[in-house]
Amino acid sequence: MDDLNFLIVGAPKCGTTALAQYLGEHPDIYVTSPKEPHFFLCEKDRHRKITTLAHYRAILEKGHNCIVSGEASVWYLFSDHAREEIFRYNPFAKIIILVREPAEFVASLHAQLVFGGYEADPELERAWERERKRKAGIPANTIEEIPGWRTRYRELIRMREYAVRYVERFGDENVLILNYEALVADAGSVYRKTLEFLDIEDNGREDFPPVNVRKAHRSRVLGRLLHAANRQKIGSGLARRAKSALGVGSLGIVSAVKRFNIKTVPRRTIPERLRSEINGMADTGDHD
Repeated sequence: MDDLNFLIVGAPKCGTTALAQYLGEHPDIYVTSPKEPHFFLCEKDRHRKITTLAHYRAILEKGHNCIVSGEASVWYLFSDHAREEIFRYNPFAKIIILVREPAEFVASLHAQLVFGGYEADPELERAWERERKRKAGIPANTIEEIPGWRTRYRELIRMREYAVRYVERFGDENVLILNYEALVADAGSVYRKTLEFLDIEDNGREDFPPVNVRKAHRSRVLGRLLHAANRQKIGSGLARRAKSALGVGSLGIVSAVKRFNIKTVPRRTIPERLRSEINGMADTGDHD
């Protein structure tokens, strides 16, 4: 299909949101909304925001006036199923992959998963030790079939190995691998390199503000309750009755509490022992 020209396939917490935003602000480039439809993941994965081909093509159609259209579903990188489905949809698609130092990747991803309610252990060291002890490998056809796969840090640090699989499938000329550290150091240079890869003219942009700062909950307990309410629709009947009685379309209470419970936090310092262990495991391919 020629309505999908490029994809930022991952990895999460590697600058994908920033790069997608920068690209989407170029007049000749369209990035889908939602940014992460995750349409090509296995149907068993409940995080797919777009689940039908008609809907997927509809969000791509909104970019018909642009030279290229793309999306940025960051979990595609690790999915064998997604890689093959993308190739089936457009074997000539341009693939963009961002990677970073494995230890920083794990720390950032862990913090995001704790914030999102997908990681039960708020302590990085304990969460890593739990996954480090887990038997390596993917005992499934594709990683999405494994419950809780987004917390499989030991497997996810193999991001460069997964990137090679995209190179092997789409060809070296159609895959661009970028480093998060380079994006942070000189976003303009990475932006222009990406434009060249997409065969899009440089629009002379010079301002690249930070995107997607790290967030945490002021109260972890309240955060867990809000996530549980959102997933299980706890209190939905009560909320409907309250809105009806008050004659309003939305109470806005939950949204207000969510906003109040969010704070920005600095990047945490990773103990050197832990950094060395994670990076060493990723560098040597020691996953047994």
